[in-house]
Amino acid sequence: MSSAGDADSLAVAADAASALGDYAGAKSLYDTALAIDSANVPALRGLASLYDATNDPASSLHYLERLNESPASDATDRVALADALQRAGRGDEAVTLLETSLRAAGLDDEILLRNLGLMLLARGRNEEAIAHLERAATMSPRSDTRLALANALFEATRYDEAAIVLGAYLEQEPGDFDSNMQLGYIYSTRGDFKAALPCYRAAVDANPKSIDARVNLGRTLEQVGRLDSAIRVYDQALDMRGLTREMEPVILAQANLLNKRGKYSRTIELVEGASANFPETAGLACARGMALAGEGRYQEAVTAFTGATGDPQWSEFANSQIRRIQSLR
Repeated sequence: MSSAGDADSLAVAADAASALGDYAGAKSLYDTALAIDSANVPALRGLASLYDATNDPASSLHYLERLNESPASDATDRVALADALQRAGRGDEAVTLLETSLRAAGLDDEILLRNLGLMLLARGRNEEAIAHLERAATMSPRSDTRLALANALFEATRYDEAAIVLGAYLEQEPGDFDSNMQLGYIYSTRGDFKAALPCYRAAVDANPKSIDARVNLGRTLEQVGRLDSAIRVYDQALDMRGLTREMEPVILAQANLLNKRGKYSRTIELVEGASANFPETAGLACARGMALAGEGRYQEAVTAFTGATGDPQWSEFANSQIRRIQSLR
């Protein structure tokens, strides 16, 4: 007569087969284990994972639901079921499951607290998410729990608290891209650009291909008066992505910086190069006009500024520059 021990052994063999990609063989072994013991936890877990790996979320959810009926299931199983429910569009059930499980655990399960906090955050319930994540963070030194709390505080625009948590997290994980970007953003909104600078440098080091990180670094260098360094950073971003329409804000920032440094010919070359790829925007027309005026090419500058007067955002500036040029002539 077969026993629960035999079912466990079959589940172990099935796990090995599944790890090797032999899903058909693994499924047969898991099914045999469940024929012996219909509530065998390793087999139910294994089948849920197998169907998840083979892109059959409905079957995976079925076995997770069966698994969580067992008193031998644990918090990790509850979280897996909640995630599956969330993916199935049953988010309210997922939250209720974790809340019920947390109450049953006496509100002292770090895994449940962290995952419930993340799920509440995803549903826009920021303050509730923060309460759960703060409690989880006091129970565990896990860096991902602290990062989740920082994200929740950031989303709730509680930036001072987020900065403290992010700073502590970055002491453990100094190369984390998103955290450096968030902390840099917080410092920038405070006007503390010197503090933001190392954050954006670290973000660029963590993800050299990130245009956003380079743009933020360039803007921060500009704010602290390091214009030549900012120009180099913008050049790097433009070399990576090219003079495309999506890079217009970077092109404009670079053009304005070049004008500040008196590098008018470079501004003109940059804007004309961009205009070969997409219609010249009013902002770029104004940047080109400033460069032309800087070179003493006043009539061409007036023509450039005139092209920007129809844009509400730039019309006042463009007209003021036209009047300034006319007063010089």
